[in-house]
Amino acid sequence: MQIPVLPYASATLFVSRDLDDNVGNMSELEEMYRQARYVVDDGGVKFTIRLGQANDELNEFLDVCNADSWAFLTAHNPLSQRATDEHNEARQAELIGVIGEMGFDFLRGYGTGEGWEPESSLLVLGITLETAISLAVQFEQHAILFGVAGGEAELVWCDQKH
Repeated sequence: MQIPVLPYASATLFVSRDLDDNVGNMSELEEMYRQARYVVDDGGVKFTIRLGQANDELNEFLDVCNADSWAFLTAHNPLSQRATDEHNEARQAELIGVIGEMGFDFLRGYGTGEGWEPESSLLVLGITLETAISLAVQFEQHAILFGVAGGEAELVWCDQKH
């Protein structure tokens, strides 16, 4: 089955918006991403992903699922602007629907860090980097985590500020 790649048309949105008041600049935002914990917690599967680190549990899980790549995505707080719980939940439900329509398997989880309320997230299995970036752009996210089997988690910027 061919996986549809979403257009990058909304990428220019990142250029004109400011970061939330609690994030002063892109280097501060990057540091927040790097210090955060990305937790997969779904159906008895639980492990934590950290940027720049290999993860044996994740790699074993990918092997069992016969997946060679993954992305950790959220639809919460678009463009690092705090949104209401209701808005975040609606956006996350939309992201889940899109990922389901594309035929990807996923596990639920959350991203969390110091001074950062947990954001519901998804570990999407078998997704390409291009498709993951397209989804991030569609859901107005600055960055995603991406990795391949046997590799380290990488921070991938999806906007034009970086």
